[in-house]
Amino acid sequence: MIKFETGLQQDFTVADMGICTSFNGMTVVQDAEKCTVTLTQPNLMEKLESEHGHLWKDAKIPTTPIPPGSKLVERATDVEFEEAKELPFASIVSTLAYGARMTMLQIGLAVALLSRHMAKHNRAQFEMLVQCAHYAYATRNVGLTYCGFGNGDHDDQLSATADASFGDRVYSHTTSK
Repeated sequence: MIKFETGLQQDFTVADMGICTSFNGMTVVQDAEKCTVTLTQPNLMEKLESEHGHLWKDAKIPTTPIPPGSKLVERATDVEFEEAKELPFASIVSTLAYGARMTMLQIGLAVALLSRHMAKHNRAQFEMLVQCAHYAYATRNVGLTYCGFGNGDHDDQLSATADASFGDRVYSHTTSK
């Protein structure tokens, strides 16, 4: 590590600012004993809640980003869009998209499906978006944890687990039924 720092100092002005606790709006938690680094985005989701939390104020905390079996393939009609065009659809999708790409992988599929309707959405799609935002806020302290094995034998392995089926196969790319 010292050799690396010395090499950087030859070409750049370097200052040791201590242990990293935040980066690009993400909260960084390092656990040297467990060899982990965890990235979360509670501040982003708290900002989302302060701007749009009134939309889910009295709702029960959802257990999934969108309801299981939801069909988001239908386009909004012109009449439906006219009734819903003043809703903050694009603003909420944009915030959730950043979270989904950086640390909140559990909302990634839902945000991708909802983002298809940014140009022309209806109230039902907006309600699903509000559920996704509420779910993201409720799980704001869940993020990515990178683990180091530390023994030298398996330092290059990556392990990941995900569950985003939403109870059906409408958007599945599998060949089995």
